[in-house]
Amino acid sequence: MRTASFGTAFWATERVSLTNAGAEQNQGGFYAAISGDGRYVAFVSTGDTLVANDNNGAQDIFVRDRTSGTTTLVSLDSAGTSTPHTQPVRSRYLPMVAS
Repeated sequence: MRTASFGTAFWATERVSLTNAGAEQNQGGFYAAISGDGRYVAFVSTGDTLVANDNNGAQDIFVRDRTSGTTTLVSLDSAGTSTPHTQPVRSRYLPMVAS
């Protein structure tokens, strides 16, 4: 993710597909969406090292809170279980963030 500090020429690139301990994941993230204030970044990943108990072996949707430094698995069923996707994430399932 690239961020700008308005009024200056400062740009920074920040990795957001990180574990809560700040470690890189074992797969890439894609289809990102950023909240209006830049605090939250939602993305899709096939990695299984971002959060504990992500063992469905499928694409999941995560949200990174850039302020608290936490990553949360949000593609869960009503029981709170990571739900396996039998099809790749398509445009109707892309992550979106509302402020």
